[in-house]
Amino acid sequence: MKAVILAAGEGTRMRPLTEENAKPLLPVAGKPILEHNIDLVKDHVEEIILVGGYRIKDLEKRFSDNPKIRIVEQEEALGTAHAALQAKDSVDSKTVIMNGDDIYGEKAVEVLKHDSAVLADRAEEPEKFGVFRLEEGKISGLVEKPEIPPSDLVNIGFYVVQPEFFDLLENVEKSERGEYEITDAINQYIDNHEVEFVEADTWLPCSYPHQLLDANLELIPDEKSSGENVMVQEDAEISEESDVENAVIYSGAEVKGDVNNAVILENVEVSEDEKISGEIVMTDGRKVQIEEE
Repeated sequence: MKAVILAAGEGTRMRPLTEENAKPLLPVAGKPILEHNIDLVKDHVEEIILVGGYRIKDLEKRFSDNPKIRIVEQEEALGTAHAALQAKDSVDSKTVIMNGDDIYGEKAVEVLKHDSAVLADRAEEPEKFGVFRLEEGKISGLVEKPEIPPSDLVNIGFYVVQPEFFDLLENVEKSERGEYEITDAINQYIDNHEVEFVEADTWLPCSYPHQLLDANLELIPDEKSSGENVMVQEDAEISEESDVENAVIYSGAEVKGDVNNAVILENVEVSEDEKISGEIVMTDGRKVQIEEE
């Protein structure tokens, strides 16, 4: 079995964080988003294929020395189906395809045991997502943002498929927004295969700055926590006079002021008179608002 991880997106909703960083390499709980997914599947697959595009050299710099990882390029951003199709020549067996900017929990490994399956999550407002239709405990279809959802099980971009799935990708037509969508191929695949589902224990999408903070706080290791929902990496300093809550403080940062609901990236200095709230503070001093969209 092989793994294909889609990591080609430009990450426009994460700007300016992604102006000088590939989105899948943004840090969550001490390591890049992408490495959470690589660590999840690396012991279960023979090869990991990263589909890069925007800032692909960032991926090459970090992973080209790993013999288990192959990097292929999506030269033009034409959608997720087109991105996955770039891995076709590297695939000859059962394959797991997953988003490179979402973080999945250990239950995802159970999906790998099936011939064809999806990882799904329960949503309070499923109409905001792609929703799976069920028949007799199996997946029977996928409906994008339906007014009346057929279930509360939503698509979170994690699939196990057989090699013929990549033939379907070649026949996907452009969607209304002008992209080739992998979900169209998934629907065709469901029509001709018995597709199981596994309910996720963790799904942390990282498409917006506020989700980056949420993901960091969710994955804080207890031994690195201090205060109320605070992660402090090694070599970061927080003064006793600072009021710090709901925050992630990265290595080399020096915090003397107050920080709440924020991410302070590497080597940032927060002065005594500063009050950082609802922002990600970048190393060059720029601040990114993290209000929910």
